[in-house]
Amino acid sequence: MSPRATSRRLRAFALSFRGRTLFVVLAATALGLALTGAITFGLQGVAVSERADAEILDEIDDLQTIASGPDGRTFGSVDELLFEVMSSDVPSTRESFGAIIDGRLVYVPPAAERAIDIEDPVLVEHALALADPTRTQSAQLEDSRGSLVRIAVVPVTVPGDPSQGYMVIVNDIGYFYGQVWRNLWLYVAVSLLTLVLVAVVGHAVMSRLLKPLDRITELAGRAHTNDLRARAELTGNGDEIDRLGASFNAMMDRVEDGITEQRRFMSDLSHELRTPLTIIRGNLEVMDEDDPTDVVDTRTLTLDEVDRMNRMVEDLSLLAKAQRRDFIAPAPTSSAAIITEVAAKAAGLGPQTIETATSTDREVVVDRQRIEQALLQLCKNAVTYTPADSTISISVMFTSQVHGRPEVGSAALFRVVDDGPGIAYEEQAHIFERFHRGSTSRNKDGSGLGLSIVQAIAEAHGGWAELQSVPGHGAAFTIVVPDGPPAPTAAPAVLPERP
Repeated sequence: MSPRATSRRLRAFALSFRGRTLFVVLAATALGLALTGAITFGLQGVAVSERADAEILDEIDDLQTIASGPDGRTFGSVDELLFEVMSSDVPSTRESFGAIIDGRLVYVPPAAERAIDIEDPVLVEHALALADPTRTQSAQLEDSRGSLVRIAVVPVTVPGDPSQGYMVIVNDIGYFYGQVWRNLWLYVAVSLLTLVLVAVVGHAVMSRLLKPLDRITELAGRAHTNDLRARAELTGNGDEIDRLGASFNAMMDRVEDGITEQRRFMSDLSHELRTPLTIIRGNLEVMDEDDPTDVVDTRTLTLDEVDRMNRMVEDLSLLAKAQRRDFIAPAPTSSAAIITEVAAKAAGLGPQTIETATSTDREVVVDRQRIEQALLQLCKNAVTYTPADSTISISVMFTSQVHGRPEVGSAALFRVVDDGPGIAYEEQAHIFERFHRGSTSRNKDGSGLGLSIVQAIAEAHGGWAELQSVPGHGAAFTIVVPDGPPAPTAAPAVLPERP
């Protein structure tokens, strides 16, 4: 692979979700290791300094112990006391000391016992500079070899002796700081190895965890109108990715159902439009242009068919608007007023008797115009398919629980009931489908969209439309509107009552 291709792949990986996630994990790990190292080695540096101070204090304690003469011995001069100290005390590892009397370095341990050259001119010069007969002085400096040391100069006096002595204690803290630095570099190397391991393992783990997402992405890329059957595999463990897969499958189900419905809709529409167009074309082709009567009849028939197509287009436009959020504008209104107004308007639809059967008037939050439109459509259907001497009843009632749907709660039930021939059982399951026309409506004028509009209005209010009918004993259409804001739409319910 060329360097340019490699660069492109690395850039693509860095910009991907996997790359950004891995970067965040590595950055968090690196930050944690850095903070841990800084705190740890900071504390180790403090420990080195404290160790040097502790060793200096131990030597001062030994000096004071010898000077106090615990065995009853007394010292007559500073020279005698310091000689005893130099003779009896052995320097610890990385430590050395010596004695200064009247400005001269007079006593030092044997060379074999000296971890530090106490006679180093730089150390002697600093020791003389720090000499203070009133208190102990200390400093941190580099000797002539560049080693970092801690030096302390302790004043020593003996009553009766005018000489001024000093005990010089030198601790090689550079050696211990060097150990800290070596440990630090080892820690850095281990940390870098850890980051590499985290990167490798993290990439492998993320690749495994994100594999379902890659699968969903692949399925989404492959999905098109000709193949919507692809679904994500679910593990069933209920984690976030499993829930995402379930949501993807549900979305694909909805898309597939929508595409299927759209295809069926277009097929039905083309079929419905083909009939009036065929009638118009056929009559125009056989029309006798020289016969005024034939021209008038053809014109009348053509206009009737155009009106029918126009009604169909208007109904389709209304169904399309039903999918929009602003299709309805709910507002508080009187339920009895809706029934009364619908009954008044329905009275002019046909010779049938229109009656209301509402005894309760309650406030409902609905789009009054749309509910009246749906009820009038139901009344129009009843007038179309029932004898002239039939009675059509319009009512509204309220229930605290919808039968078979306890999760809905309370609801308003707007109902239109007729005593006509009813609807065949085999047709009831399709009664709310677009362009569906029953066996009794073949010769009736209509687009087959009326009940679909009723269902759309009910669903826009968060409810549904349902049918109860026994062939030969009339039909009852009910619009169920749950109390409260519109809920997700429900599938049409058909509840036949068999005798």
